[in-house]
Amino acid sequence: METLPGGIIDLSVNATALWPDADSLRDAVQAVAGRGDLLSLMGYQPPQGPQRLRAAIAAWAEATSGLSVPEDQVLLTTGGQGAMHAALSATTRPGDVLLVEQVTYPGIKTLALQLGLRLVPVAMDGDGILPDALEQAARGHGAHALYCMPTLQNPTTATMPRARREAIAAVARRLGLVIVEDDVYGFLARTREPTLAELAPEVTIHIGSVSKSLFPGLRTGYVIAPRPLLDRLAAVTRATILTPAHLGAVVTAELIESGEALRIAERRRGLVAERQALARSILGNRLGGSDPAVTHLWLTLPESWRRDAFARALLEQGVKVTPADAFAAGKAEVPNAVRVCLCSVDRAETLEQGLRPLATLLDSPLSVEAALV
Repeated sequence: METLPGGIIDLSVNATALWPDADSLRDAVQAVAGRGDLLSLMGYQPPQGPQRLRAAIAAWAEATSGLSVPEDQVLLTTGGQGAMHAALSATTRPGDVLLVEQVTYPGIKTLALQLGLRLVPVAMDGDGILPDALEQAARGHGAHALYCMPTLQNPTTATMPRARREAIAAVARRLGLVIVEDDVYGFLARTREPTLAELAPEVTIHIGSVSKSLFPGLRTGYVIAPRPLLDRLAAVTRATILTPAHLGAVVTAELIESGEALRIAERRRGLVAERQALARSILGNRLGGSDPAVTHLWLTLPESWRRDAFARALLEQGVKVTPADAFAAGKAEVPNAVRVCLCSVDRAETLEQGLRPLATLLDSPLSVEAALV
């Protein structure tokens, strides 16, 4: 979608344009249909997903995240949100504390509310969660679970270096914390750091989906978990969705097994590079340390702008972005920043039309006091 009603250019949705890969999707669907066994795909499946599809996901995780596991440690879910739901339902109970990054993916906030979990934010720096802050929060609140996004974190774009990951893994082992590691953007990383599931496999549930790398409509997500947790995760699936969305998973497996999935992912990386280059040509040094490998910008605002006032002023000029408040967890200090998504609009010309007024607004001298009028 290029615009919202009223001609608003929507730079608030962290998705990628799908039209470059329409032929790939059509070919995969036709290949599945051409086998003549469509009815067999319509029956109930095992709660963890059929073995062939789990093997395909295991291969995908190794190719995109570097995480090598046997297929019997893979469970299929309905999208990444389903993976988060399964992981947290299997490891927490209503009333528990869930530790999260200081600013975090909004989907975990809505899920925690549904599950009756209390979010406690953990302080971050440019390399992600601070190990000392994690230990202090876990001990101080009696927490037993952490949700985090170590690679190209949404929204800050931060990627934990290896040393930071090792320190986080050490804290989790020492305190018995279960880590729910969200790697949905891992396929975009320019350099690959070891996953937390590699560094601390006995305490880490690794989750992902193909919503960013392939197509969100496939609704294919997955959980890679320690064996002692597999039965509990499968029980969550049986109790909630009974069986994963099979047809979408079969199309996903077709894309992976044919090699087309990796080609699509490479095209996505190319699209991100093009959109980031365009953003940098317009915004220049205003971008600070936002990582150019991912689908969005994390834009720290000048002191003359409050994040909410900036978002409102930009919307009045026909462009929608997301202020940092949407990502704030608990009573964490909220950065004076906005997230700007670059890849959901189909045409680069539309993105440029959205970024030009944003650049102009950043340079305007509006004071904080004026924003309060």
